Amino acid sequence: MTYEPRMADVGWSHGSLVSPPPVATPESSREDREAVLAAAAEIVNGIAASAFADRRRELDEQAARDQSDRSRRGWRFWRR
Repeated sequence: MTYEPRMADVGWSHGSLVSPPPVATPESSREDREAVLAAAAEIVNGIAASAFADRRRELDEQAARDQSDRSRRGWRFWRR
């Protein structure tokens, strides 16, 4: 038995080039869409204040760590 190279399409599944028709989307009224958007806005507005506060606290803690790292580096530099 000898080695025989294969073509690049080994193992590929060949299908048609025609796409299936798109699935029909259900019709919704303007009021339904507005209700969904209002509910989403309520969720975002409810969490936004605490998310901003959490991020501000993280940034303040990082700034404090960076400040203490800078002061220690300077002290070590002059201590040599």
